[in-house]
Amino acid sequence: MVDKGSSQSYFIINSWKNLLVVLCLFVGLLSCNEQTHKPEEALTSGNWVGRFLLEDGAYIPFNFSVSDSTLEISNSTERISTIMKQENDSIVCRFPVFGTKLKFVAYGKDSLSGLWYKDNKQHVPFVAKPTLNASIRFSHSLSSATSNVQGRWKVCFSQKKNPYDAVGIFEQFENEVTGTFLTETGDYRFLQGNVIADSLFLSCFDGAHAFLFKAQKREDTLSGVFYSGNSYIDSSWSATKSDSFELADPYKITRLNNDSAVFSFAFPSVSKKGDTIRFPSDRFNNKVVIVQILGSWCPNCRDESVFLSKLYDEYHPKGLEIIGVGFEKQNSLEERIARLRSYSSNLSINYPIGVGGGASKKEASESFNQLNNISSFPTCLFIDKVGRVRKIHTGFYGPSTGPYYHEYTVGVKAFVEELLDE
Repeated sequence: MVDKGSSQSYFIINSWKNLLVVLCLFVGLLSCNEQTHKPEEALTSGNWVGRFLLEDGAYIPFNFSVSDSTLEISNSTERISTIMKQENDSIVCRFPVFGTKLKFVAYGKDSLSGLWYKDNKQHVPFVAKPTLNASIRFSHSLSSATSNVQGRWKVCFSQKKNPYDAVGIFEQFENEVTGTFLTETGDYRFLQGNVIADSLFLSCFDGAHAFLFKAQKREDTLSGVFYSGNSYIDSSWSATKSDSFELADPYKITRLNNDSAVFSFAFPSVSKKGDTIRFPSDRFNNKVVIVQILGSWCPNCRDESVFLSKLYDEYHPKGLEIIGVGFEKQNSLEERIARLRSYSSNLSINYPIGVGGGASKKEASESFNQLNNISSFPTCLFIDKVGRVRKIHTGFYGPSTGPYYHEYTVGVKAFVEELLDE
């Protein structure tokens, strides 16, 4: 059966009442704890396992290591390093790309509890303990597997309401599993977990999102639930083995309403107050231009920005321009500019970024009303030297997708070179 994460761990919370106790203890310690240790002195060095505590008693586990003042999160082959800093009575780890943070209190050197601050409204409690085995993620992950999920799967999420398709790709060694899900808007990045008896457990935490996927395998079918943060995202999902199922072509989802109209836009620049990024303009005349529609809160956008930043540095001397347009959660223009400046600085982005509006597909679609709609962050437009939109790519398949990422990035480089040679 699919495990709800109860009874086998030292810190599993079985009810909302107990979760409130954890929160109260944390708040109390923030106000009265006298600890003044440096972070590297407060915690045991080595491997740890943390758990975000969910309202129904389930949990989202994540692995990290502590070394000196560095806390490094691991998801499959991904490593995310943060610096631990003492702030009053707490230790804080910030994720500057996403504008989020972990804030916690240590109970001795071998236990901690705190909150993950997703934004000003959402705070998710978590606890953590050291572990001798860096691959242990779920409480019973040393149990043996009686099922194998290796391979490629056709997936349907949110079966009861607004269903959407996905492709699951998993690798399994004994009971350890890594992989991801691809949708028509992107991917769920680096997932890691276990097959325990006949059930699959996968999770991920990257500073922006915390995901938990559970499923039971019966013959060639998986069926289960999906959590994001501290609540259900989808009530159910199911999957069947398939080597042939394909999602819609990401180059055919978003399109121009009128191919003959001049494509244009103007947005406030984040680089200098009062400046505006305009297209077309003298700066972009006779240049190949990529327009990236993004959100700094979006991990797929982060992955795409890393790729585009390298692409820009390589091809800008040959005539490539890239324009980022961000749609942000903050309310004011000044706050959105500050958020995008931090995003750009921490990813070493050298191409210009403008502020498009609020963090919604509706606002993005209204801002780019020459397109049929914006169905995903990110979305990329490829524009030739005479200002014609030649291709539009919806979503982004990042490094966790393996061959999909390789195929896309190689294809983009080839297309950019083709446009530059025209």
